[in-house]
Amino acid sequence: MYDACHSGSFLPLLTPPEGKERIVISSAELGQSAYFTPLGGLSGGLSFSYQFWSAVLYGSELDEAFIFGKAMMKKSQTALLDADGDGIGNEDDDFVLANNIKIGRGYKPASDMPRIGSACENMTLHGETSATIWVGSVSDANGIREVVAVISRPDHDPGPSGTPVLDMPALNLEDPDGDSRYEGIYNDFAVTGTYEISVYALDTTEPDPLCSAPRQIAVIQKGRSCLRGDLSGDDTLTLTDALMALKSVAGKSAQTPCSTSGVDVNGDEKIGLEEVIYILDRVTVRE
Repeated sequence: MYDACHSGSFLPLLTPPEGKERIVISSAELGQSAYFTPLGGLSGGLSFSYQFWSAVLYGSELDEAFIFGKAMMKKSQTALLDADGDGIGNEDDDFVLANNIKIGRGYKPASDMPRIGSACENMTLHGETSATIWVGSVSDANGIREVVAVISRPDHDPGPSGTPVLDMPALNLEDPDGDSRYEGIYNDFAVTGTYEISVYALDTTEPDPLCSAPRQIAVIQKGRSCLRGDLSGDDTLTLTDALMALKSVAGKSAQTPCSTSGVDVNGDEKIGLEEVIYILDRVTVRE
């Protein structure tokens, strides 16, 4: 099992010799970064290998552990399983051959993995930069160590595909009154777009806590209404707005606090060259 950036590219190179069998698992496809981000106080807890081996420790069979680890990381990377030795991952035959294979202690512990029973609804914001994130009915027979919301922002840049991702914004949720409802306020919904939030509960198993399946919450920041062309949201058209519009034309996030419909000048619901020209015209006239 290989957990690294581009690790899926090794599958065709690790086919077994004739007459032999080999199962190969990789954490990411060719062109994908591997994530090794903290999960609360657990270094590298949000990684395919940690989640895979946690499932094995829990008593899962090989295919079950792979499916669990793959599902836990599906927002960021695609794990691959090649059990039939043809160098191609995730075919039906691979899962059939990996079934009923035990590589751990071979039994499930008496206690279940932690679970999250409910979560807040998806939200739409119109310029507000703060919102409360909560989950409820959080339970585990061994007790809950912590509940963590990991936030994938619309302006998230994982960097070059060959570089592992070691950090993501996160928010610890608290249960001050002991009613199994954990909540926290995230104060940085400042950029327009969709924030994908995954909430995890960790139990008190030592030394390596078990992790729940995530509850997914989406927060869509529409942005506040602004002057036409005012991408920076400071109520004045400047060269900064023109540079932000050019950045959007180049395919990069303009990171504007305003709604696209508010700053759009020609009604196409996009930030393009028309906005650049509009802004420069007005800046030039003013100066």
